[in-house]
Amino acid sequence: SDMGANPVEHLRKLRAVLVESDNLLGPRHIVPTVEEHIRLITQLRTARSGSDRQALLDVQAQYAEFAGWLHQDLGDFGRARHWLDRALELSHAAGDQEMATYILARKSQLAGDMHDGAESVDLAAAARNMARPRSKLAAVAPTYAAHGHALLGDESETLRALDEAGGRLSDLDDDPAS
Repeated sequence: SDMGANPVEHLRKLRAVLVESDNLLGPRHIVPTVEEHIRLITQLRTARSGSDRQALLDVQAQYAEFAGWLHQDLGDFGRARHWLDRALELSHAAGDQEMATYILARKSQLAGDMHDGAESVDLAAAARNMARPRSKLAAVAPTYAAHGHALLGDESETLRALDEAGGRLSDLDDDPAS
């Protein structure tokens, strides 16, 4: 079948449907399906090579990030961190700098949820440094840093980070893809 030739597009569409399902039904019902698809993609990768395999790595990183989000939403921060770590590894393997940067920002957000201020600040700084200038990520990362500084009780750094986020948001590229 055609899908056997290149399942990546199908998997991307399926992920979009699963995101909708999460919004409608909640994360608990979606987690097993998402994790099952991650296992499926791992199997598909062994049978592919070259750019096909790279595209599968990229889509697997997206699924792993989504699994992290679902577990974070459920309050299972340990599982969330496992999947975000896996997503970061996969995005690097796929050579997807933008995805890796996004996942660092997500890991900062998760650290904030876990009340780990120092980790949140450090990961946010890493994301901000990796982000393209004037991209949305470059603006969002300092808001996660602000949360981390607040957790550490550092009011002046919190305000400085929020100020930076505000400045970067007003300086965004017009490019909707950023």
